Amino acid sequence: MTELTLEKLSKKYGDELTFLTKLHLYNENITSIQPGSFPTTSLTELNLLLNEISSIQPGLFPTSLMWLDLSGNLISSIQPRSFPTSLTELRISYNEITSIQPESFPTSLTELNLSVNLISSIQHGSFPTTSLTRLDLRNNKITSIQPESFPTSLTELYLIYNKISSIQCGSFPTSLTYLNLRNNKISSIQHGSFKTTSLTELHLSDNFITSIQHGSFKTTSLTELYLSGNLISSIQPGSFPTTLTKLNLCDNKISSIQCRMFPTSLTTLHLGWNLISTIQPGSFSTSLTELHLDNNLISSIQRGMFPPSLTHLDLGKNLISSIQPESFTTSLTRLSLWFNKISSIQRGMFPNSLTELNLRNNKITSIQHVMFPTSLTELNISFNEIESIPITFFQRISSLSIKHNTFSGKPTTDPKAFPTLKELCAIIVLKLESKKKERK
Repeated sequence: MTELTLEKLSKKYGDELTFLTKLHLYNENITSIQPGSFPTTSLTELNLLLNEISSIQPGLFPTSLMWLDLSGNLISSIQPRSFPTSLTELRISYNEITSIQPESFPTSLTELNLSVNLISSIQHGSFPTTSLTRLDLRNNKITSIQPESFPTSLTELYLIYNKISSIQCGSFPTSLTYLNLRNNKISSIQHGSFKTTSLTELHLSDNFITSIQHGSFKTTSLTELYLSGNLISSIQPGSFPTTLTKLNLCDNKISSIQCRMFPTSLTTLHLGWNLISTIQPGSFSTSLTELHLDNNLISSIQRGMFPPSLTHLDLGKNLISSIQPESFTTSLTRLSLWFNKISSIQRGMFPNSLTELNLRNNKITSIQHVMFPTSLTELNISFNEIESIPITFFQRISSLSIKHNTFSGKPTTDPKAFPTLKELCAIIVLKLESKKKERK
């Protein structure tokens, strides 16, 4: 099939064509559509995915149509008023569209997908202003956003993988609740760029932002902010909105944590893959429950570093060699200290609230049951230098990983060094594997 005509459709579907409500014609090698090909007034859903259609003109589609998929074709341009006013959802991704002309889309549209095209600019009036709530423009070639380019009805906007370098004040409508600008070329955030009363989730990951200034996020509603994969090295106090509960700053250039850097409203904070070596006591709010500081340069843990509200803390892949007793709060249930330089465990180092502890890949040589809280149910001490394990470990730990340790000397010959069958039955997971001794 090359040109889609009424005759060809009648031959294929017969008398049923008049009564069809859904028609799927994907991957049929259709290159063009003849006006009047769809005689039915009942058709509401039409799938023309993966064909070879190159242009869209007025009069091609029935006035009853509500859902249309033209993705994966060769469309480079859309003539004004080509789609029926009944259409509410249009998918036209993976085509060759370079620009959007005024009145290209009907005012009835609520969802529009234009991802993976060649669109380089967005002009005022390009999109319907009354009903559109979701717009997907990811993977295009957009370099800038002009003020008032988007309709005031819009609540979700996807601009991932474009070439946007700057954001002007007033670029986005105040109706937005979700905005994704990940993988662009944004280097700075102007004061008032996101001045909106509705925005709750904002993605700016994988850009080129170097600093966060006071007033960068002038919003009264933002609860989730993603800034991972940038070049941020400095954050001015009071830069983030006081409504923020989740903040992701992974993979940046932050070297120290200071007081008033983060809002008191935060409950989840991701700071992994930075250059953090110092943390000023009192830097984290008392509402924080989850904190990720893995892959940094922290060498020691002191009292007062972490808030009493914390329940989940990840300090893996740092340079930690010393931990001051009572440094961890009594609310903490999950603690990761994998891949550090810890050589010994002291009594009182861990809180009695702890249920999960990861000490994998350290330099620990010995352990005693009194070193760990009785609340502990999961323990990973693999890849250390431990020579023996108290038998009491096998009586209360439900998940224990001890593979790749030394286990030299007495424990290899003493039957009490390892659990009996009865004790093994009490352990849900046991991973036991000794390091292979090098041949002399």
